[in-house]
Amino acid sequence: MDYLVRRLSPRLIILFGSCARGVATPNSDIDLCVVLEDRLDVKERVTLRSNLLPEILELTDFEVDLFLCGIQEWEEHKGNPGTLIGKISREGKVLCHRQPEL
Repeated sequence: MDYLVRRLSPRLIILFGSCARGVATPNSDIDLCVVLEDRLDVKERVTLRSNLLPEILELTDFEVDLFLCGIQEWEEHKGNPGTLIGKISREGKVLCHRQPEL
């Protein structure tokens, strides 16, 4: 997580999925939602994720999956239970929370 904080300066990092629910198995991956200050289009999201995952794999023995979104997208969907962001907002565990800079 320190790597993601240094590399991305995210607003939020949230653990979700089986690890957050306490039902992870030895084969479970670690699901992280990383909420960034900037809005990301699909191409930027895919490129950033594909660059980060190999770097993370070098730092940990665990499989990690990243869901990346911008703070505006997070705010728009966090209250909607029918979206992935809404589910993460309800069930996830906040690992890192950074206030916006004034």
